[in-house]
Amino acid sequence: MKRIALTFIAVLCTLSSQAQLRLSLTEAQDYAVSNNLTVRNTLIDYDKALSKVWETTAQGLPQLSASGNYQHLLTSIPEINFGEQKVKLGLANTFNASGALNQLIFNGSYIVGLQSAKAYKDFAKLGVEKATIEIRAAVAQTYYLCLVTAETRAILHENLTLIEKTLGEMQAMKQQGMVDRTSVDQIEVAYNQLFAQLNSVERQVKNTQDMLKNLIGMPLTQPIELGENLVAIVGAVSDDYLSLTDYKQDENIGIKMAAMDVTLSGLLLKLAQSAYLPTIGAQLGLQHNFTMPEFSFQNATTAYVGASVQVPIFTSGQTAAKVKQARMSLQQSKNKEQQARQDLDLSFQQSLDGFQLAWDVYEVQKKNLALASRVLSDMKKSITVGMKSSTELIQANNSYLEAASGMVTAEFNLLKSKIELDKILSK
Repeated sequence: MKRIALTFIAVLCTLSSQAQLRLSLTEAQDYAVSNNLTVRNTLIDYDKALSKVWETTAQGLPQLSASGNYQHLLTSIPEINFGEQKVKLGLANTFNASGALNQLIFNGSYIVGLQSAKAYKDFAKLGVEKATIEIRAAVAQTYYLCLVTAETRAILHENLTLIEKTLGEMQAMKQQGMVDRTSVDQIEVAYNQLFAQLNSVERQVKNTQDMLKNLIGMPLTQPIELGENLVAIVGAVSDDYLSLTDYKQDENIGIKMAAMDVTLSGLLLKLAQSAYLPTIGAQLGLQHNFTMPEFSFQNATTAYVGASVQVPIFTSGQTAAKVKQARMSLQQSKNKEQQARQDLDLSFQQSLDGFQLAWDVYEVQKKNLALASRVLSDMKKSITVGMKSSTELIQANNSYLEAASGMVTAEFNLLKSKIELDKILSK
C-alpha cells in the first residue's frame, strides 16, 4: 500500500506539472486502486467492519449510566392540624439522582458475536483484495486494448504512406503513358479506403483511452499518453505458462472467500446454539435522594450491588429449529466451497488451453505477417517497372492488412489469456 501511495503522489505531481500524463501499465493500475469508486467502496466496507468489531466488543465492557429527577410543587401543600402543630402532607421540593454500573459476565451470543465481527472484518479485507485484483485485471485489459488500437493506427498510417507514394509514382507513369487510367484509379480507391479506415481508428483510439480514464477514475479531460508499446509487452510474455500443470488453489481469492463463508456459517451455527446458554450479569448502583420542604439538602444515600441470571428453559422447539437451519446453511456453504474448487480446476484447465491456443495463433500470425510484408514489398517493386498490375498490388496490400490485423488480434488475445491465468494464479 505504501508503494501505491507513493506512485499516486507521483502521478498527482505529474498532473499538476504537465499537460499530458504518461502512464505505464503499473501506474495506471495503481492509480485505479486509489481512485476507482468500486475499490473505494470496498475500503469503506472494511472500515465499517473495523467499527463493527469495536461496537460488538463494547457490548461486553462496563456500561455506566446516570439519571436525575427534580420536582417542585406549585400548589400549596395540604396540612393537618394536631392541636397547635401543623403537619404538611407533602414536600415542596424533591430531587433524586442515581447511577448504575452494569457488567456482562457471561453471554454465549456475545462471545460468538465478537468472533463473527472479527471474521466479518477478515471477509471485508478479502473483499478489498478481490476488488483490487479485478480492477488491476480490468485496467490491464483496457490498457492492452488502447495499445491495440494505437498499433492498428500505426499500421494503417504506415500503409497509407506506402500507398500514397505508390499512387504518386503511378500518376507519373500514367503521364508518360506507361500505365492506363484504370490502374491509377484503383490505387486511388485503395488510398481513399485506407484514409477512411485511419480516421475511424483515430476515433477508436480516443474512445479506448476515455474508457481507460473512466475505469481508473481519471477525468476524461485529462490527456494521457501510454508509456508502453504492444510489441514490448507481448515480447515479455513468457512461454513458461505452456509447461504449467498445477497451481496453488488456496491462494485464489475466490477460494479464500468461499472458505471464509464456511467460517461465517459455522459461527452462525454457534450463535444459534448459544441460545441454550444462560446470561449472567452484575450491577452496582448508587442512589441519592433529596426530599425536604425547604430544599435544605439533608439527604439519604442508598448503595446496592446485584447480579442477574437468565436461563432459557423451554422455547417450544424454536431454538432447536434455528440450530437446524444454521446447520443446513453451514452444509450449503461447504457445498459451495467444494463447487468453487471444482469450477476453479475447470477454469484453470480451460485458461491453460486458451493460452496454448492463443500462443499458437500468435506464432502463426507472426509468420503470416512477415510473409505478407515481403510479398507486398516485392509487389511494390514489380509494379513500378510494369511487371505487375495495380489489381495485384491491391490484393497484396489487402493481404498485408489482413495479416497485420490478425497479428494485432492475436497479440491482444494472447495478453487476455495471460490475464485470465494470472487471476487464477493470484499474480
